Amino acid sequence: MNQVIVEGSKLILEFQDQDKLSKFLELLRYLGLTRTIKKKEIVIKYDELFRRYLEKDRQLSDRTIEDYMRYLRKLDSKTVNYGLYLEISNNKWMIKTVRLFLDYLYKRGEIS
Repeated sequence: MNQVIVEGSKLILEFQDQDKLSKFLELLRYLGLTRTIKKKEIVIKYDELFRRYLEKDRQLSDRTIEDYMRYLRKLDSKTVNYGLYLEISNNKWMIKTVRLFLDYLYKRGEIS
């Protein structure tokens, strides 16, 4: 286990090794502590409605919108996590694209 985070009544455990995570989940099930485990992931999906968000909510220029949409296409099907951050950390425009996409999802009520 790499990190334990407590947020109010929530306990968040962060594992670096997927195998250890799987074994821990098996242990929880075996002990009868939980039957349902929800895996929350945000996966980036290319979405033309994101273009409308950039036009209307952000009021960006056509050129800037095209750039963001091109970056979004490159990020399609990637999961938002620390690994993605490390992968794109040398490109501030990709990072901005992810941030704007998360804001877009938030405003649509898809994430909290």
